[in-house]
Amino acid sequence: MPMQLSPRFASACLLVAMLAILLAACGGAGGQPAAPTVMPTAAPTGDPARGEQIFTTSDCKACHMVTDQKLVGPGLKGVMDGKGQYGDKLPNGKPLNDKNTAEWIKVGGVGKLGQMPSHPDMTPEQLADLVAYLHTLK
Repeated sequence: MPMQLSPRFASACLLVAMLAILLAACGGAGGQPAAPTVMPTAAPTGDPARGEQIFTTSDCKACHMVTDQKLVGPGLKGVMDGKGQYGDKLPNGKPLNDKNTAEWIKVGGVGKLGQMPSHPDMTPEQLADLVAYLHTLK
């Protein structure tokens, strides 16, 4: 005959099991903190050929030239080497790197040369491709 457990005992067992799972998830009861999660800091590597296609088929070329000549926005030649209008910084003052450049393209903002529109619909892959293309503009 199966053993009958009281509802109070079953609830207590369930509570103990949940606490054990919670403690294990938090690093255990041994006083050791759980290992921190490491988040990647760099944007994924993109494809420059796809980036060029994005550049030429989107609104990028309406404001930017791939030379050092200003159109509406700055020319992009050498921009990822720190040789653009803003040197080694972006118009928002952040350091020039792939991650910050992708963020600038997506969010946009105001710089000394005018306003960069946001591109909220660009995927992380499209942004990575576009940044990879910018690296080719020497």
